[in-house]
Amino acid sequence: MTVPGFLCKKGHNACFRCKHSRTACKICGNTYVFSVVIKNMPSKKCAFSELGCEKQLALYAIKQHETSCEFRHMECPLKNTRKSCAWKGDLIELKSHIQLRHDVEKDFKYIEVENVLVRDNITGILEFKNNIYVLNIHIYQNTFYSYIQLVGQSIDARNTKCRIKITKNSMEKIMFQTKIWSYATNKREILNSGDCARIPFKILKNYLVNEKDLHISLKLYGVFDESINKHL
Repeated sequence: MTVPGFLCKKGHNACFRCKHSRTACKICGNTYVFSVVIKNMPSKKCAFSELGCEKQLALYAIKQHETSCEFRHMECPLKNTRKSCAWKGDLIELKSHIQLRHDVEKDFKYIEVENVLVRDNITGILEFKNNIYVLNIHIYQNTFYSYIQLVGQSIDARNTKCRIKITKNSMEKIMFQTKIWSYATNKREILNSGDCARIPFKILKNYLVNEKDLHISLKLYGVFDESINKHL
């Protein structure tokens, strides 16, 4: 297998991960100056290859891929909510499971989240143009995060974007325009990407109603919907 690599001034090589984890060659201390292709790099098939994944990656990359592989078995997004759903299955089956077993919010322009101060994770199920989306809210390291995932593959999630608006009154509001993620994407990857609604908790407190409730309005739209994009 061939992968991108780098050479320092004295010819010592390093893989992509090693180069980006240090500023200089670990052998001689010189900086990396050339990009090369490293041949015969040890590689491994995805652990979910028997379920349909065709990825074969270098050893340093395969574990990260497997955490977000769209062919792995997944848990119902409502597992850690009051419904405590214990269902597990693949991404294709998950959409049918949600439609048959759970209530889906079809009119979601305005959502009220209660007791945001004491609840670490909040999950909602939404439907838009016959697709199922998962609204996620997390309080993590004194920061409020909110993002939406499509119950489908990443390539399909690219066709939709989201506008998230947090409102206290007609004058005080915060607005975010973010991408839609696949439900297969790992939570930590999303939070670290920065492509989600993210607010320091000390600022979010100023937008709470009655010191505990959070009013969120959502707008999902196609990336080619010009009439909506003009108003963003």
